[in-house]
Amino acid sequence: MAVIKKKFCCCLVIVFTLLLCNIAWANSVTVEGNGPTRDDAIRDALRIAVEQAVGALVDSNTISNNNQIISDEIYVHSQGFVQDYHIISEQSNRGSYTVSVNVTVDTEPQSALYNKLQKLKLIEVMLRDPRIAVIIPEFHQASSIANSASETVVIQKLRDAGFKHVIDARQLQHVQENQLVRAILDDDFESAKVLATTEQLDYVIVGEATSQYVGAVYSSSIKSSRAHISAKLLKVDTGEIIAAQGADASGADITPLLSSKKALAASGEKIGSFMVRKLMEYAGDSNKTVTILIKRASFDKISSIQNSLKRISGVQSVTLHSYNSGIAQIDVNYTGAPKLLADGLQQTEGISLDILGITNSSIEVILR
Repeated sequence: MAVIKKKFCCCLVIVFTLLLCNIAWANSVTVEGNGPTRDDAIRDALRIAVEQAVGALVDSNTISNNNQIISDEIYVHSQGFVQDYHIISEQSNRGSYTVSVNVTVDTEPQSALYNKLQKLKLIEVMLRDPRIAVIIPEFHQASSIANSASETVVIQKLRDAGFKHVIDARQLQHVQENQLVRAILDDDFESAKVLATTEQLDYVIVGEATSQYVGAVYSSSIKSSRAHISAKLLKVDTGEIIAAQGADASGADITPLLSSKKALAASGEKIGSFMVRKLMEYAGDSNKTVTILIKRASFDKISSIQNSLKRISGVQSVTLHSYNSGIAQIDVNYTGAPKLLADGLQQTEGISLDILGITNSSIEVILR
């Protein structure tokens, strides 16, 4: 009888866990395909759906610069990136076929499409290889838990998506973790900016994860817990909150603590996928601001620099944000990497300058 009960409990854990699995984040669209045959029309529709998915993940400037390789490596093999599709309607007219198809393209960080974009270096081009910290302390029944499961899962999600410089709270030597968490969660972004800047971070994902024991599953020895995570994604240099999200999940195991860890990890899966998607969407927005801080600048030279910046390819607008005591701040809406903008800045006619530093979204220069 004990053996039967044990097997029943094990099966219950497996079934319960499967029921709690996350659905992969995917992009479903309805598109129309055309071709000389029905199969050709379907292939055309799948290609269009994959093009739209790539367009949501990669900024237009990057696509334009890498159009041939994207076409050869991705669009030609569109069906391999499609999770599912079904035909809504179809019609033929004198040897030409048209189909309307609902297509689901998997854009989960571990998907074939993400992996291909990573291998083609398109993710790194977009996000300029930022330094990201993830800090998500965990609490079960109001007591702190060591080794945050949700934090670990979020970090892995980011790394799977191609982000190389991802660190956790244990790697932050100068930032006091609790102060940074409280500052961001309490919307005290100036304090958060000062704390995060000491670690030269570009982005910080900060949250709090809590879990509560629910009880036994169907009067068995299997324990169930419920977890919740609230998290925010902060862009350090500007103090901008790019995204905020909450996630709930359940977990089951042989002890309340183990079940809480599973619930927290499942919540972390949801938060991780959400934050990766928001980072990619943010990067895909071509309307980015690069701040240029110029020292030892006379006002007439600032005007020359502004005119020079406007002639750089990819620059959409140039705004003098402030000028005081020979220090100017210019905000530039630019679709490329700051390094390329700095290279263009050095070509300003009649002005000699030195680049003091380049970050994810800023350039600091000094005039000679």
